[in-house]
Formats: sequence, structure tokens, C-alpha cells
Amino acid sequence: MLVLAYTNRAVDELCEAINAAFGCKDENSCNYIRVGSELSCAEAYRDRLLQNISEKASNRESLRTTIRKTRIVVSTLASINGKPELFSLKKFDVAIIDEASQILEPQIIGLLPRFDKFIMIGDHHQLPAIVLQKKQVAAIHEPELTGAGITSCAHSLFERLLRNCVGNNWTHAYTQLTIQGRMHEQIAAFPSTHFYPQALLSAKEWQAQPWRSSFPETGNVFLQHVSKSRIAFFSTEQLPPQSTSSKTNTPEAEIVAEVIRSVATVYAHDRRNFDPRNIGIIAPYRNQIALIKHKLEKAGIPAYENIMVDTVERFQGSQCDVIIISFCVNKPYQLHFLCNLNDEGTVDRKLNVSLTRARQQLFMVGNRQILKKHPVYATLMEFLKEKTVVLEATGINP
Repeated sequence: MLVLAYTNRAVDELCEAINAAFGCKDENSCNYIRVGSELSCAEAYRDRLLQNISEKASNRESLRTTIRKTRIVVSTLASINGKPELFSLKKFDVAIIDEASQILEPQIIGLLPRFDKFIMIGDHHQLPAIVLQKKQVAAIHEPELTGAGITSCAHSLFERLLRNCVGNNWTHAYTQLTIQGRMHEQIAAFPSTHFYPQALLSAKEWQAQPWRSSFPETGNVFLQHVSKSRIAFFSTEQLPPQSTSSKTNTPEAEIVAEVIRSVATVYAHDRRNFDPRNIGIIAPYRNQIALIKHKLEKAGIPAYENIMVDTVERFQGSQCDVIIISFCVNKPYQLHFLCNLNDEGTVDRKLNVSLTRARQQLFMVGNRQILKKHPVYATLMEFLKEKTVVLEATGINP
């Protein structure tokens, strides 16, 4: 079996899932091989890299035997395409392709004939493959191609096959997963009801449990909501951006740092393990990402350099216990960049990815009045208002 994903971060997640499913405690109990390099592989899975297994093999025949006996091989698409010799050593019956909606058709189509069967797992309501061409340039008009469902160079094979299956009522060939095991149900509530035709159901008991903390009541708005809430939105509409650049927002960066400092404080009080690697910060601009990192250092956040701070595009395929989103929208025109709508204009795929990265807690920071000028965000703001989790940041000095 060959298990593929587009990004190394997604492959790390797959390795973690395999470890959890099969109880991999050491290299002798883990029966999978990862194709790739140490630079692009999380440290926890480097012992399963093909190059490291090769170095430990006593001879070539021993290595061939190990490869033949190993039932699962995990890789990015780029890495496996760089190891064509692997297919001469091992016959793969099945390919499972995760995050398939991110993979363009030419990137995968030549690989699929090597397998008896392939299974694609993806979400066309989340971010598609990155394409630099404009929509009108990527459009395809040749009747032979459009007749096969190939209408744009920017569409993934996953999206085309799904569209063909739905259009032809080939219910035997596709299905929609409606049970999710990542998010607490309070975090899943908005994307579940606004972005998907069927509401997502929770798989585990903890996903319905309230957030429990013995931290005392406090007048500090950050400590109060970190200790009592699964989800909160801090609005900065009455705080000036304090920057000449539209791609940074100092109050937002300071609030992000204060939220994380509050997480560390609450976790210490509750004797929870504060692991910065389980915290993620999503921001739309590199400038804002750099500013947030500076504020984390200035705030004295423990091991702040291990906190993942990145764009939503880089976060797809990842998950963290706590996610903080800095929307960094200072002017209405920035809403166009912030959003990535599906063809029907009903789903903002960037927002969907951002909201669905968190397992335990989700905190958002942004200018509510500007965000409300976009219909999708207006719906989100109304939803949060009904849940009484929208907080004015007036007069807060983190």
C-alpha cells in the first residue's frame, strides 16, 4: 500500500496516525517506510525514512527483503516521483491519496496506472491546488476535454472525478465522510452547518465535553476566556493598526501573544502540559507573521520558537490543540485577498481551513466591522454574536 499526500506536513500527520493506529513504539514495531529527506521530515519519524533504513541494512538483499515485507509506504507526491526504482522492488496494490483536492491532474495522472486501485481522500470545500494562472486563462474549451469533465487546468483530478460521479449518479464510486474526530463540536459548529451540505458529526465523547478549568474568575478578559471558553473572537475595531503597512496590525499581534501567555498561565494552574508545538497561529501576510513572532519573543512565551506561525495555505493538512487566527484586515479592499471562494461563491475555502485546524480551542482576532463587509464573514460574525463570544478589545493593553 502506498499512502501519499501533497505536503510534508500532511505526511507527518499521516505518520502520526499510523503510529497511533498500529501502536508503533519503536523501529521494530513500526511496519512502514517513509520516502523523503530528514530536512522535510519531523524528527519523530526520521527512523522510518528509507535512506536511514538503507544505511542500517547489512547488504542489498537485506534491504530488498525489508522493502518487500513492509506493507505500508508513505510519501509526498514529489518524493515518490523521485524514487521510480522503488516500483521495480515492490508491487503496490493500492494507493491512498490524502489531501487529493490539492493535487493537479498532471501531477498524479501518470502515477495511477501503477496500482490496481486508488482511493482519493480530499475536501473540495478547502483550499485547492495553487495555480498562478488567472481563471479565464486556465479555462478549457475543447469539446473533447470538456466532454470528459476537464474544464479547467486549475482543477484537481479529485474534483473532476467527484463532479463526474455526482453528475452520473455513480454512488458506488464516491461517498462523503460525515464523522470528524478532530474538533470539539463547538469549534466544528460553524463550518459544519455553513460549509458542508451534511452536518459533521463528532466521533469521540470528548468532543461534546465542556472546557474544564479550575482557574478562578478574573477581570482579565484573556485569562477569563482562555480558562472558560472553547472559542472566542477579540474585535480590534476601536484600536488603530499602529502601522503604515496594510500587511501588519500591531494590536492584533500583541493580543495573539497575550492569548498564548494566558494559555501558558491557565495550563500551569490546571497542571496541563503546555507544549508550544500544539499551538498554531494563522495570519495572511508574512509581515504579520514576522511581527507576531517578535511579539511572542518580547512577551517571554516559553519555547515560543516551537509555535507554528504561518499562512493558511501552509496550515492545510495540519492540526493543533489551540489555534489563534489573526485576520489582519485593516482596509475593506483586503477582503478580496483574505477570501478564496468556491465556484458557487458559497464557501470561503481559506476560512474553512483556518477554522478547522483547532482540536480544543479556537481564538480569533480582527476588525469585526471590516470583516462584516464580506457576506461570508458577516455570517460568521452573526454566528459568533449569537454564541456571545465576540469581545471588544477597547482599552486592552496587552
